[in-house]
Amino acid sequence: MCGVLGIENAAEHVVLALGGGLEHRGAHKTGATGVVSQYIGEDGIQHQHSHRGYGAVGTVYFEQNDVARLTGECALGYVGPAEPLLSIHDIPPYGQRFPFIGREDARIAICYDGVITNKKDLCQEAVSGGYALTSPKSPVVFLANLLAQHTGRSGGTLVAPDEPNALHDNLSRQVATSITDRVFALAQKLQGTFALAVMVQDMLIGVCSPYGARSLVVGRLSNGAMVLASESCALDIIDAKLLYEVSAGEMVVVHANGTIEQKYPYAGPSISPTFCAIGRVYYQRFDSRRDGQTINDLREAMGARLAEEHPVAVDVVIAIANSAIPVAVRYGKNMKADLRPVVRGQHASPGLIQLSHKVLGNSATIRYRFVESAVHGKRVALVDAGFLRTTDIARLVRLLREANAAAVHVLIGTPLLRSTCPYGATRLLHEYTSILCKSDNLSDRDQIGADSVAFLSLEGLRKIFTDMAPNSTPCLRCFECA
Repeated sequence: MCGVLGIENAAEHVVLALGGGLEHRGAHKTGATGVVSQYIGEDGIQHQHSHRGYGAVGTVYFEQNDVARLTGECALGYVGPAEPLLSIHDIPPYGQRFPFIGREDARIAICYDGVITNKKDLCQEAVSGGYALTSPKSPVVFLANLLAQHTGRSGGTLVAPDEPNALHDNLSRQVATSITDRVFALAQKLQGTFALAVMVQDMLIGVCSPYGARSLVVGRLSNGAMVLASESCALDIIDAKLLYEVSAGEMVVVHANGTIEQKYPYAGPSISPTFCAIGRVYYQRFDSRRDGQTINDLREAMGARLAEEHPVAVDVVIAIANSAIPVAVRYGKNMKADLRPVVRGQHASPGLIQLSHKVLGNSATIRYRFVESAVHGKRVALVDAGFLRTTDIARLVRLLREANAAAVHVLIGTPLLRSTCPYGATRLLHEYTSILCKSDNLSDRDQIGADSVAFLSLEGLRKIFTDMAPNSTPCLRCFECA
């Protein structure tokens, strides 16, 4: 997610940030992206433009020159996986007219990233309170409906509209709370791992769940315009300076004049804010920054620890994915092995990757190729920072065997994924991957055809976090026994 506030071509900045800094967040499935911009028309009324679609950011916005019509001094955008049950109108952000105190013509846009685990309970609570609240397939429309409840009135029918930007006609125009109060109250009701962004004409509101799987940062452009984004690498793309990292369990209100308010909707004895280990080792791009350090520093520490725990005599080290490059660099350095490039299908579209899975049963062939002369007769270490399909790893091993590698070792810079995250952080991982979960058995090695398979230990990852983030508490539940 990325929101920009206080600059004439805000939407163009958002699209650059999405395409250049955040598109990796939707790369594992057919991508979806959307942008909503807001402006004051000649009639003095607030208006919104929106555009959304499936595919790469560049394809969605530039083939029909759709960026040019997204005018306004504030914009909010999203890029991420496209859930198969969504219609194109349900792709975030979701924009609608939403009157509140002092802003009868106000329009808001809502963007959401993550998983809500108590959706069913929230629906039942709404019905018991006199609302006929639907449970739409789009989480962001569901959140818009919940936000509309906090109007200080009881009863009514709140349903997902059939058209984008439609007005909930039954919303009372006399509301009892400000938009910040309503977002605060909504945040207190939500359970799961998520980041939420709400945009109105002169402010951006961001919320991080207390379990920290989805991050948010605040930045500023050179002209003073404010930026709210999922990762700091998005700020770098548009030359924005990182000002503030939103903590787990925190809500921030970013104003057009540059002020930042901090609120804490989750304060209480039952809530202990943490950061999600999966978010740091898998979701975030390695040039992003958290806690004063880059994710690259963390990944290099993973590589060093992997070399300490699983030293293997190798001649060549290959990073399976871009995210694994720092892990492979440090592992190779410690093992005194050469880091060799892999020819990647960088321009393989999500559609081609899906077709490869349908035709070949894996995407390894279209995504990766090895230079035979670089691995011929060499002992090779395949290093990854996270999680891959077993079929893809097996295909990579077979490609190296066909290139006459003398030995192939698979080294993963994270522990085994042993259980499903109770807060939903691993939902997409379990849908997308089938890797070697819940087993230390050597059959894993036989299944993929490698000479050895090794994972970073849980103790090793815990030690890395202790050394690099001593004042924070990581959540490691998905790596622990079920």
